Amino acid sequence: MIVNIAICELWFVILFGVIVLPTFPDVPWRLLLGVGLLTNGVLPVVFYPWSKTFWMALELLFHWDPEDDVA
Repeated sequence: MIVNIAICELWFVILFGVIVLPTFPDVPWRLLLGVGLLTNGVLPVVFYPWSKTFWMALELLFHWDPEDDVA
C-alpha cells in the first residue's frame, strides 16, 4: 500500500510542477484540482497489482532466508 501512496504522490508532484510552473501568474486551479482528484483516485486502483508485486519483491529482498531455498 505504501508503494501506491508513494507513486500517487510522486505523480501529483510531477503534475503540479508541469501545470503550475509554465502558467504561474494565471494557474488553472480548477484544471489542476480536477486532474489531481481524478488521477489520485484512479491511479492507486490501477497500479495495485504491480504495487503488491513490487512490495513482495522488496520484502523478499530484505527478509530473505537462504534456508528456505532447499532444493
